[in-house]
Amino acid sequence: MRAAVFFAISVFGLVTQLRAASAAGWQEELAVIERDGAEKQAASAMLLLSELSDLKQQADAKQETMRSFELDCLISDCESILNEAKKGKIWRPKNQNVAWTDLCREAIGKRWKLDGTRNVVGFRMNGRALSLALASGTESTNPKSASIVPGVFSVPMTTMRGWTVYAVSPDLKQARCIIGTEIKQNTPERAETNPTAPTELPAPTATLSPIAEKLCKLLRHQQIRTATTTSQLLSAHLAQATKDGNALDAQAIRLQLIHAERFLESFHAAPSTLKTPSPKAPASWVFGGQQVSFDGTTLRRTDDQGNISATEVEVIWPGLIVSRSDRVCIAYSPDLRDALLISYHNHFDGELAE
Repeated sequence: MRAAVFFAISVFGLVTQLRAASAAGWQEELAVIERDGAEKQAASAMLLLSELSDLKQQADAKQETMRSFELDCLISDCESILNEAKKGKIWRPKNQNVAWTDLCREAIGKRWKLDGTRNVVGFRMNGRALSLALASGTESTNPKSASIVPGVFSVPMTTMRGWTVYAVSPDLKQARCIIGTEIKQNTPERAETNPTAPTELPAPTATLSPIAEKLCKLLRHQQIRTATTTSQLLSAHLAQATKDGNALDAQAIRLQLIHAERFLESFHAAPSTLKTPSPKAPASWVFGGQQVSFDGTTLRRTDDQGNISATEVEVIWPGLIVSRSDRVCIAYSPDLRDALLISYHNHFDGELAE
C-alpha cells in the first residue's frame, strides 16, 4: 500500500513538473524526465553496487573468473548510472552493449599477436579495455578505446594525427592493426519498429543473491519506465515539429528519439542472438552525409552531387571489409546497424596466440 501511494505521488510530481516545463519546449520537458529518472535510478544503483561489490569479493576469493567478469559488468553499469546521475542525466548503455559483453566474455584469457608491427607486438582484451603488448616487454592499457563496433578498438596517435585501430574477428581467430588517418561513425537510424516495454526481463547472467536480484530487476524496470516516457514524449513533439514544418527541431528530436528507442529495444534482445554477420548480407550506412552501401562484393559510395562510385572489396572477415583502391576499411556490427569508416595508409595482420 505504501509503495502504491509513493508511486502515485511520484507520478503526480513528475506530471506537475512536465506541465510547468511544457511551455518552455521539448528540451525542458526531456530534462525533467531525465532528472526524475536519474534520481530514482541512482538510489537503486547505489544499493545494488554495495551488494555486487560484496559478491565480487567472494567470487575473486574463490577464483570464479567467469562469475567475477559478469559481476564486473553489472558493477560497471551501476558506476556509470551514478556518474551520470551526478549531472542530472540518465545513463544509457552504448549501442551493441549485449554483443560487446558476449565478446568480452569469450575473450577472457586470450591474446593476439601482430605481424610486421614495431612498437606493439600484440594485445588482449581486459573487458572493454584494450591492453597492448609492447616490444619492450611492458604492457599499456587503454580503458576507453572500445568503439561502437564489437571487437574494434581505436587509440589516438600521440606523435601524429590519426588513429591506430585494433580489431578482432567474431570467431576470435584473426586480428588486424589498422593505421588510420580518419574515422567516421555512421549516422544512426531510427529503430525499425517502435519498441514497447518488454513484459518480462531476462535474468542476469551472473548468479546473484536474492537482494541483488530484486534490486537489479527494480533498476531495469526504472530504466524501461523512463525510456518509455521519453520515447512517448519525443514522438509527440516530433509529430508536432513535422506538422509545423520545423525541420531543425524535428532533426534534433529525431536523434534523441533514436537513442531512447534503441535503448528500449535492447531489453527485447536476448544475449547471443547474432554474433557474426553474413558476409553476403546487403548493408547501407551514412557517414558524414555520404551514402555507402555494400552488397557482399562491391562497395558503392554516393557523393553530395549524387555521383556513384563502385569498387570491389575484400572481406577480411564478416564484419570487416577493405577497399584497397579507395584505401578505406569498414568495420560493422553483427546486426549491420553500427559501422566505422576508416581511411587508412597501412594495416597489419594478426592471429590468436597459442
